[in-house]
Amino acid sequence: MDTHQHIQRYLRYKRTHPMLAAVTAHHLAFNAKNLPPAEAKPVKDFLRSEAADLREINSLIRRAKRAALDIRRQAQARYSGFHVGAALIDRSGEIITGANVESSSYGLTICAERVALTYALTHGMNGIIACIVAAEGETPVAPCGACRQLIHDYAPDSLIIMLNTHGAEEQQFISDLLPMAFTL
Repeated sequence: MDTHQHIQRYLRYKRTHPMLAAVTAHHLAFNAKNLPPAEAKPVKDFLRSEAADLREINSLIRRAKRAALDIRRQAQARYSGFHVGAALIDRSGEIITGANVESSSYGLTICAERVALTYALTHGMNGIIACIVAAEGETPVAPCGACRQLIHDYAPDSLIIMLNTHGAEEQQFISDLLPMAFTL
């Protein structure tokens, strides 16, 4: 999805889903940092013209990032040693976390994203707008295919923020990570 499409998404959500609009504005601002100045200026001007106040959403996302990094320590990763934490944000600003849980029967292993999502869904959280995934490694780690599908099923408009323990970060909407999602 290009910058123009993200702006259209922001405008679509602005009145009906303000938290989704805020997450989209956050993503636009994040991506503008990586654009050449001539391309970044119109994006920044657009956000200013829309009076997109990013302080509140940025604060919420910072808290969720910290929560995802912190919950990694609770991961049950005795076989792989690969500790992953996830934090979900809903439209009300609630944050739910989860960590991966491994089994000696590999197929029974549960990813951090699915732990957080199943807890959130069974405890009444709805309107998930973002999923933060934190793991060790040289680069940020994206959700696996099964997690992408489940996130798409229950939060098709969500922003996925992937971080590593060294501060590297990438962001993509779930629809960009899973462009041809299975649907019934």
